[in-house]
Amino acid sequence: MDSAEAPSRVPSWLPLPIPSAWVSLAPGLLLAAITAALCWRLLSGQFVVTGYDTLTYFYPYRAYAGEVIRSGQLPHWNPYLFYGAPFLANIQTAVFYPLNALFYLLAPTIALN
Repeated sequence: MDSAEAPSRVPSWLPLPIPSAWVSLAPGLLLAAITAALCWRLLSGQFVVTGYDTLTYFYPYRAYAGEVIRSGQLPHWNPYLFYGAPFLANIQTAVFYPLNALFYLLAPTIALN
């Protein structure tokens, strides 16, 4: 084959052209849309995925801590447990755990999800 002669078509061994951005994002967007359609109750906050211990033990602690911190105070004492009990000193309350900041900013059911 002469060097001056150009092939009339693209050789089959060349890689396919890079698709546009929308075409490459389509599978991910489709997967996200299907997930949102199947999990709409979870995403809307109408459904909480939780275990028994989380619901009966940790959820009241997180809800109370969020309520008190949103009012501008630190939750030193829990008046709802027996005749009152130390709250901030109880390590199970995890008041200073960074991920629990969601409970201080959002409604407890949304933060729990």
